[in-house]
Amino acid sequence: MKKLNINYIAGLFDGEGWIMISRSSKEVKGRKNPAYHFRIGIEITSHDILKEIVKIYSGNIYTRPQRNNRKVTYTWYLDSNNAMNFLKTIANRLFIKKRQAKIAIDYQKHVNKFTENNHRTGRKLTSKEAGYRENTVLKIRSLNSFNALRK
Repeated sequence: MKKLNINYIAGLFDGEGWIMISRSSKEVKGRKNPAYHFRIGIEITSHDILKEIVKIYSGNIYTRPQRNNRKVTYTWYLDSNNAMNFLKTIANRLFIKKRQAKIAIDYQKHVNKFTENNHRTGRKLTSKEAGYRENTVLKIRSLNSFNALRK
């Protein structure tokens, strides 16, 4: 297979990729504490292309079995800082996901700074920090919605 160039990878990500910041609740010292997770990925039917992307950017590939007369799909994904670094390399080449990429990069920078300043990994978030993260989740969801793509 030919070596993939950054423009091809950016175009593939813009069309077949996704950016998400998810929220889950976990229990810390008997209290529910929201946890936020930043992840990006590409889901396609070509395993070979994703293996080439892994060689360049690392990450993991998940196989989704065939279902409802659809082909097997493969999902390459990166989390947190690795996801941010990937987005930084392709952000100026994106069209559809440019706003989501900027928000996600800013989010991860903010989380890194917050963690560095507060040494708070795994502890309860302040209400201000939880509010920032929740607002970012909602922004990303809004931009990922079908109606946002039509604008």
